[in-house]
Amino acid sequence: MPYLIVLNSSSNNINNCIDSFMKLYSGNSYILTEKKVNNIDSCNSIKESVKNWPLWYAPKWLLVGKKNTLVDKIPSFIFLEENLDIDYDNKNNFLSKNFDWAFFSYFSTYSERFISFVTEDKKIYLSLKKIMSKYNDIMTLDYFDKNTSFNNLKISVFNDYGKEGLLALEISKNENKLPYLICEITENYNESNKNNWYEIFTNKLLLIKSLTKEISHTKSKILIYQVTDSNSYENIWKKASSENNIALCTISGNSNLKEVEKIFLNKYSLSIKDNLDLLEHTDWIYTLNYGGGADEHIGLFFSSIDSNINIFWENLKNQEDILGIVKF
Repeated sequence: MPYLIVLNSSSNNINNCIDSFMKLYSGNSYILTEKKVNNIDSCNSIKESVKNWPLWYAPKWLLVGKKNTLVDKIPSFIFLEENLDIDYDNKNNFLSKNFDWAFFSYFSTYSERFISFVTEDKKIYLSLKKIMSKYNDIMTLDYFDKNTSFNNLKISVFNDYGKEGLLALEISKNENKLPYLICEITENYNESNKNNWYEIFTNKLLLIKSLTKEISHTKSKILIYQVTDSNSYENIWKKASSENNIALCTISGNSNLKEVEKIFLNKYSLSIKDNLDLLEHTDWIYTLNYGGGADEHIGLFFSSIDSNINIFWENLKNQEDILGIVKF
């Protein structure tokens, strides 16, 4: 199995990191597209080759390194945009076997972008890790070594408009505990909504904890419910595309709620890294990442437990109208 590093390409220092890395492999770095191959030696020469550098937003190109002759033919699935359902194992294995190293777009949310680095050479792997250590804002999701299966990565990204929250319920059926629904109600929300739509539904759920949160002079209540009524749960998530939405996430019934509380009380909103930190205290997480408005969002599912991941993907494949399936 190849070595893999996942980098946050939203970092201000991503160019500096990749420039430093390419200096180590001068003359052996290339931009690869379906139609051409360009030899490059810096991020400036990358920018001359591809207009959207350094966005890494679903680009149909890869940054690769090869000391010897480049492979004659690149299969088309290597260039598929990230929002298509691709075999991630095959992509990593092809790149690591045919190149010394490769960077490519991993996935994007509305607020963050990530790229993958893959190599079979431990020396190259360690050299990039050393460079990355100089830049604190290049957050990594994970390091994987030769004992890691790419079919067991932690994050799934998908669109589930109109069916928000339902896949989480399916996962929970395989546990011996009811899941938790975590909601947030701001002080301003209560002031402008005297007749709260959600109370008829939250009253049918078991309130486990009510917490007061205050960040940047904004006060809110974090409410943790046990999902004792599935219909009420579904009706709360149905507001996901509305400005009146209160649902933040659904998490496993197997959770350390004391640690979960700390994360929600100290964050204005949860980044990908925050969700991975949260995953240390729960078996799985279902949540949404929002764009320019409430009606623009994508679903995120986090788990590192094989059985949860397999059940999740089987259920996702059965939802024909859920589009943009990406497995990470």
